[in-house]
Amino acid sequence: MSKDKAADYFSRHQSDECHITSDNRVFHSKGTADGFANGLKDKAVVSYTREQFESKAEAPTDEAPEVDKELRFKNRVERLIALGLERIEDVFTNAETGASINAADVYEITDEEFEISVTPVVVIEPSKEDAPKVLALESLKNFDASTATYEDAKAPVKALAIESPSQFKVDLFAAIEAQKVIINTEVQE
Repeated sequence: MSKDKAADYFSRHQSDECHITSDNRVFHSKGTADGFANGLKDKAVVSYTREQFESKAEAPTDEAPEVDKELRFKNRVERLIALGLERIEDVFTNAETGASINAADVYEITDEEFEISVTPVVVIEPSKEDAPKVLALESLKNFDASTATYEDAKAPVKALAIESPSQFKVDLFAAIEAQKVIINTEVQE
């Protein structure tokens, strides 16, 4: 599906590259696609170049171009090593991140699958300054107005600077529920 999207993109735009997120949205720049993908459950971004499609257009339609699997495998191994993976028996592994890929998969998978498998997943740890906000967001996510106390409501309101018309329990609870709706809406988008 994403190859069809890329082909359509190149037929309508002059750009030499496009980037497609896991939900099949097409972006002009890698940074924008990565930024959007960070909000998705599947953060994969597949990139295509115009060159990939022009060379296919020149090939005869009744014959698929022959792929030199050995050369492709060698190039992929060089890339994995450059990314910090080392080969231990038939598995390429990164000791720091725990990322691994089977050598047979490196040999057999498509270029698109290979790109997805070597795209690093960035995990951002909250800073010490953000830790109270992270805890407050977690308590906000688990907030249950039917069992919460006034003190339970004050902490996330203060930490997240949630606006409330007053400090009365009913207003704090309403402000928290409204904030939960906003957060859930942003996550779904």
